[in-house]
Amino acid sequence: DGKKKELVHTMNSTACAVGRTLIAIYENYQDGDGNIKVPEVLQPYMSGIEIISRKKKDKQYI
Repeated sequence: DGKKKELVHTMNSTACAVGRTLIAIYENYQDGDGNIKVPEVLQPYMSGIEIISRKKKDKQYI
């Protein structure tokens, strides 16, 4: 048709909703202690990190 072809752009440079994607990972990969196992396919993008550990805070009682 003679029209110039252009690249398709998406909001925030992604084709998925980041917040919803993170929530899905948290819900499916979180253990009972609050740690999150990084899915194998995402580990190369996380510099090889396999587990995101929850920081444990001492409980303070008043």
